[in-house]
Amino acid sequence: STSSLDLNINKISLSNSHLLYQDESAKSRIELNDLDLQLSDVNTKNQVFPLQFAALANIQSGGDPAMSVKLDLANKLQIDENLDALK
Repeated sequence: STSSLDLNINKISLSNSHLLYQDESAKSRIELNDLDLQLSDVNTKNQVFPLQFAALANIQSGGDPAMSVKLDLANKLQIDENLDALK
């Protein structure tokens, strides 16, 4: 049997946040600063909803010098109730 998820969220917002991922065995590190994430009308009814994402990423792999990248994304998402179709 397949279970479905009925999700309806008016707004998800992260502002001026910080996220750090570190892999000691691979000596890699990804750090997101000034992270802003905005989603509105989030649903699992296969209806399109907007996503905005911005952050300053500092990426380091192995012994290589860190690389800084400014990320800025505005797009639309669509998710169905079975979570098997993300568009």
